[in-house]
Amino acid sequence: MQSDIDQTAGFQYVEQRSNKKTRKRRNNGKNKVTPMDLNTRVSPDLDSYLQTRRSTMEKSCWLSLSSAWFSQCLNDPEMPNPPRSIICLALGSFSPDSVRLSAVDTEVASCTGIHGLKQSQYQLVFLLDVILPILSSRHQQDGNPDPIQDLKGRADAPTDVSVKSNLKVSFYDPAFTEKDKQYLRQLDHVVLDAEPSLCSEEPTFFYMPHAPKTLYERLVRENSPPENRGNLSRVILLGNDLKSYQKLMLQEEKDSIPVLMRLGIDSSHNSSLS
Repeated sequence: MQSDIDQTAGFQYVEQRSNKKTRKRRNNGKNKVTPMDLNTRVSPDLDSYLQTRRSTMEKSCWLSLSSAWFSQCLNDPEMPNPPRSIICLALGSFSPDSVRLSAVDTEVASCTGIHGLKQSQYQLVFLLDVILPILSSRHQQDGNPDPIQDLKGRADAPTDVSVKSNLKVSFYDPAFTEKDKQYLRQLDHVVLDAEPSLCSEEPTFFYMPHAPKTLYERLVRENSPPENRGNLSRVILLGNDLKSYQKLMLQEEKDSIPVLMRLGIDSSHNSSLS
């Protein structure tokens, strides 16, 4: 029966079986990647990675939808005045080199490292394509600008908009590689060597996409009475949903963030965009 099928089909079926020992002898270590190989390979183009993330977000309409959502949040009557500065914390490393270098150290290499890299790239594109253009437009123009239309009609690339922005944008993350810092500085942004003060003397936009709960705790504490009465009204936060900490965490974890736990639901809504 099998021979009849083979002749009719015009080809002979051959079952291929994997033999790890044979494969290992055949390779004879020729394809083994060493740390030296990783260091001498051509570095991937970061712009191409970001453009891939951007295309994915555009195809799903995520960029346009998030732009509308972000603009709507800023139109809240209880929102502070347009921020004069943006502080980005806990973005994570977004350079492909971070994965290549971590592969050398077996204690660092993991699937979460690659996943985290992609998430950081998506978050950076969101900052460059949505947050910066809209906040810059509101800061520059009087009245009620239409940042969504501005995003659709502009001819400049998102990176050009960030360079031309009159807002001071500062970044800090101990996970940044030299390639990360170099890329941000090429966009005329400030890369800090130490964590900045979280006390907001003027309207400040905090972008903290991957921040630990303890960092949110310090942000709220340093801008709350009695230390700084009224400063919390100057904070615009885009990050994790602070209300989720009140619902999902164990009591031991809640005890480590007492200020966040005292925030009411309305207070959390008014002090963050998450």
